[in-house]
Amino acid sequence: MELGKRHTRSSFTPQSSKKIKIDSSVSVMRVYYAGSFDMFNFADNLFLKQITQKFRNCYLIVGIEDECPGQIMNLQEREKALRQCPYVRQVLCPAPNVEYAFLKSFEIEYVICTPEEQYKYQGLELGEGLCIIEPEVKLSNIDLIARVVAGKEKLLWKCLKSGFSRKQLDISLLKEIQVEIANFVSVSNWPKWQFKLLRGLFNVGKYIFRETYKFIIKIEV
Repeated sequence: MELGKRHTRSSFTPQSSKKIKIDSSVSVMRVYYAGSFDMFNFADNLFLKQITQKFRNCYLIVGIEDECPGQIMNLQEREKALRQCPYVRQVLCPAPNVEYAFLKSFEIEYVICTPEEQYKYQGLELGEGLCIIEPEVKLSNIDLIARVVAGKEKLLWKCLKSGFSRKQLDISLLKEIQVEIANFVSVSNWPKWQFKLLRGLFNVGKYIFRETYKFIIKIEV
């Protein structure tokens, strides 16, 4: 199947009102892009805008993949997020398998992918219909998850302080105590805590010196 050579007027109706207008005097270019869209953010939004700017009178159809484990947002949440994007004309949730029958049924002329996603379409001979676009801004859900993992102690404290129980956060009582202590000895509290620590050590030192001195005096006598 050769994509990218047909110019047909779309008979589909957008599922919700959008800001982008389609010029009825120009053939609609039906374009498809599939992704997980977990933790949908401004970088995803900019990439979808980038796609629509590449094609004149673009009718962007987006599929939401649900195969990757460890998703933060469920399908319904990701679908609602995408429906708010002004560059998306139609959302397919979950995303169907990309096969010739699907492409023909939706009259799709171009399938979009990033350089890292080419492997998904190796089994299809799409020819010029496979359009590879490099995102101008990259901020994936893995990047965001890595940030959460890196700052998990502070985020755990923030969640506990906000009213979440340790059961909701799936942590043990020992871990909760550890987070509480770590927050107490945090950088922000360090000057005040340092003063108390030094004063306590000084008092302990004075006590040990005094008792040792008394003990030595008794021995000499």
